[in-house]
Amino acid sequence: MNEQAMNIPAQRSSLPVCMATRQGTVLPSTGCVVDEQSTRSVGYYLSFIGKGTSSYEVDLEKVSLTDGQLLFVYPNQLFTHPGYDSAEEYYHIAFDDRTLALLPRQFGFLLNPNHTAVVDFDEATVARVTAAFAILENLLRNPKNARTDTPIFLSYLTSLLTELELAYATTEERPATARMAKFAEFKNAVERRLTEQVSVSDIAGELATSPSTLYGIVKEVAGTSPKEYITNRLMLEAQRRLYLGQPSIKELAYDLGYSDPDYFSRQFKKFTGKSVGQFMESVN
Repeated sequence: MNEQAMNIPAQRSSLPVCMATRQGTVLPSTGCVVDEQSTRSVGYYLSFIGKGTSSYEVDLEKVSLTDGQLLFVYPNQLFTHPGYDSAEEYYHIAFDDRTLALLPRQFGFLLNPNHTAVVDFDEATVARVTAAFAILENLLRNPKNARTDTPIFLSYLTSLLTELELAYATTEERPATARMAKFAEFKNAVERRLTEQVSVSDIAGELATSPSTLYGIVKEVAGTSPKEYITNRLMLEAQRRLYLGQPSIKELAYDLGYSDPDYFSRQFKKFTGKSVGQFMESVN
């Protein structure tokens, strides 16, 4: 695959999904496009390497894949494919929340941005995942009847995501379902109010829980306190916007809800180990 990124169109469609394989990019009638300028994921992106190697950058971190490994990218992460791709067999698929809404169930791992980006599969799972990707590709490349193809496609996508969920479950300790659901509410509240400089107490009140209970849940799932989680998310957003060309430090600070640009600059350096100027030099 070249350095292009698959993008999902903004307009609503029956099945907004894109795929790419060694045989080329699959562009179904939903209008998926390939955008050479895209560096920010607009949806979920999975890259599976059946044989060979491939390299990426996800949120400015280098990631390498080899036989039987899968890369999982969340919406809004910085995502590029800068390296030489020697993979002999691979599948890439991109979809967004509109597709997820059509699936018969939800997947808890999609709610946790702290999962490792790369997943290893055993030999038996590799065979099943490869077969699922091949069927998904065939359905997109050779559409026959939307009324029958779409539910079949969603069924195999569900199977694929189930394999990924099970892989996470066997390699990472999983918190209780109720606590995971509460963390999902916290995560959504943070995303919705990211630039408001909202307090942990306010979010806890919104979620009908106490600050101490929320602390325990976030610490268990994300490994940080709620306050640290919010700050880390803000600093990651700052890095993403700087990478994409935010005009000035002052404007960026105000856009992220900081009333004091100097305080923002100090937090940025504490989080990244670099001043904003040094960070910009490193990415340019």
